[in-house]
Amino acid sequence: MGEKTLILEFKIQLLRLGLTKPEIAKKLGISLPTLNSRIKDPQRFTIYNLKQLKKVGFNHDYYGKLLSGAAISSS
Repeated sequence: MGEKTLILEFKIQLLRLGLTKPEIAKKLGISLPTLNSRIKDPQRFTIYNLKQLKKVGFNHDYYGKLLSGAAISSS
């Protein structure tokens, strides 16, 4: 899965949930620049971040793609 596809899917999840990136960053306990860097390189998300995204309501498909390092790194 390419970087651009994951970024687009992240934006779709935000729209679906009616949240903004600053709101997500606050829920994850990270800064907005850190969130932006993790969106661009999803392998940098911590297990805690992934659990928080799941609690916030991120779609299971997106969450699964983030957990799948092989799918993310192949472009």
